[in-house]
Amino acid sequence: MLRDRDTRHYEVVTEGGAVLGHVEPAYKAGRRSGWRGWAAGSIPSSTLSVQPTRDQAGVEALRQWIALATAKPRSR
Repeated sequence: MLRDRDTRHYEVVTEGGAVLGHVEPAYKAGRRSGWRGWAAGSIPSSTLSVQPTRDQAGVEALRQWIALATAKPRSR
């Protein structure tokens, strides 16, 4: 489920309200003059992956969260 935060930025949330990822508009070169699609990730970042639709970006954010949540613990 995507929850709008009164902007064009969205949060991917569970039914219980836990935030699993973020979706936001993506622009070229950090300027608002060139639309590229939707950026998605499990955390807000300037290096989010870009998807053509908001829904696909939400799925990508969930994929990243699942990868993090199911990753094997790293040994020290």
